[in-house]
Amino acid sequence: MNEQELKNKYQPVADFMSHNGFQVQHFHVENGKAVLTASAPTEYLKNRAWDEIKKVDPNFSDLQHNLTVGSGTMYVVKAGDNLSKISRFTATLMSTPRSLKLTASPIPTRSRLGSS
Repeated sequence: MNEQELKNKYQPVADFMSHNGFQVQHFHVENGKAVLTASAPTEYLKNRAWDEIKKVDPNFSDLQHNLTVGSGTMYVVKAGDNLSKISRFTATLMSTPRSLKLTASPIPTRSRLGSS
């Protein structure tokens, strides 16, 4: 398998990572192997990346890899998101928000110009 074919083979894994907030440090071909080094936002997503790798090739003998979990998680809420989707991304149990006993804060209002 030539370099381009090998990179194309693992491109779906790289695409999964880029769509799910991974920081990909290396994705290239070296010495006849695809080299993939990335940091996942969560352990859950790291495991999902492994699933993607195994879909491409269950033996992944032509892949040199290093997948880690980063130190922080950032999620930007988008229209249509719900708690279930966010918890999958952040690997938070749905029971966790209830256990935090969050209290609502009053919504700040703008004061009118000239009023004190």
